[in-house]
Amino acid sequence: MRDGLRLNPGLPVRKPIQVSAAAISIAVALACSSGCGGDPAPPSSREPGDASPEGAKLGRRAAQTIGVPDELRALGYGGWNDVEAAETSLASGVVRWDPKRCAPADRVWADDRSKIHVMSPGGRSHRTLHVPDHGQVEFARSLEGGRFVTLSVDEGVTLLEPDGTVVWQVAAPCHHEITVAPRPGDEPGGRLFAVALHHAYDFRGRRVRFDEVAYLEEATGRFTEDPAWPSWSTWEHREALERAVGGDPHPLSKPAAHASEASGRTEATYDYFHLNGIDFARSTAAEEEAGSGMTMVVCLRNVSLIAGVSVPGGGLEWSLGPALLDWPHAPSILAGPSGGHRLMVFDNGTHRGWSRVIEIDVDDRAILWEWRGPAGRPLWSRVRGFAERLAGGNVLVTESEEGRAYEIDVAGNVIWEFLNPEMRETETGAQRRRIYRMSGARVNPR
Repeated sequence: MRDGLRLNPGLPVRKPIQVSAAAISIAVALACSSGCGGDPAPPSSREPGDASPEGAKLGRRAAQTIGVPDELRALGYGGWNDVEAAETSLASGVVRWDPKRCAPADRVWADDRSKIHVMSPGGRSHRTLHVPDHGQVEFARSLEGGRFVTLSVDEGVTLLEPDGTVVWQVAAPCHHEITVAPRPGDEPGGRLFAVALHHAYDFRGRRVRFDEVAYLEEATGRFTEDPAWPSWSTWEHREALERAVGGDPHPLSKPAAHASEASGRTEATYDYFHLNGIDFARSTAAEEEAGSGMTMVVCLRNVSLIAGVSVPGGGLEWSLGPALLDWPHAPSILAGPSGGHRLMVFDNGTHRGWSRVIEIDVDDRAILWEWRGPAGRPLWSRVRGFAERLAGGNVLVTESEEGRAYEIDVAGNVIWEFLNPEMRETETGAQRRRIYRMSGARVNPR
């Protein structure tokens, strides 16, 4: 096991680069300032032998912000691979970077308010874009051709030109996810975006939110009329989804004791499934031969379910449930070596008490790869979280609630680390603002 990684025998394991205390002292001396509903109660259990995530939190109170320019970081002594130095300095921004092993992809992330940041792996800011009239921009996707599409919770979707000019802004009850749908023949300017929405229904004596995947046309900013891409709703498929979950009944399996109208008071809308992730798997050769079409992958946090849904039919093709997952986020389909599908997931472990990133064989329901965080600092994001396989095989991991992101190699070694320099005041003092998702992209500097 290396830095919390568990994997099948045979994968190469490389030793981490060691940096001397003297080298770190030189780097520090030359450094300059830079800037670059309804959650459960906190878990009461931890995996035996794991340090408490609460005790491993870094940067809860930032005394200063330390950064090193790209040119200095590129030198051997500027690698910032010393964890203890990063912890004791309460550094922010890029605190660890191995330029020889780190993917060259730029990093795109939102500040959970109204700004989108684009920076190099070394921490140099390429640009900061502002999303007007929206107060909670959770994340943005960099698109081929230079545009950005952003999602703001319960506010809508915004399409931006590379310079930040608004192409269009659509008001919609959005929730967490927007991605490019792989419609055949689409090109930049004419793509289709799959977006997660939610709607409230009167259900079993309560106001209950159910989810919908709908499709926006990039060219017009309007929901599509393409019959090959109909919307898909958890409300319409709730019985099939509940059967896929199995096990314990859903909290709303019985009617509420007192309906809102009868009690004379306003009750919060309950979030039934909580769709937080969408991806698409192109058909394998065997599936195409059998006449199968596109598969949409959806993640339903509140029932710990990830399911493959046929497009355009909408039926469930396969599912992974609570036997493997605990309130997961951000499923992404990876091509398997034999043509089958693998799934990478940020598995929060909200009730388990510790998080991990896993790769699952969809056919065998087997975990092929697992990372639980660097040695001595277990990965922990009670909610939210993101993992993305970068070109070349490295994985970009967002520990959302801690405002931290890692890049790890195939052996689980941390070769890049970022701490959100933005803080917020809480009852317990200053805390780092969360990063919902950080993604890798090649973005042309201005």
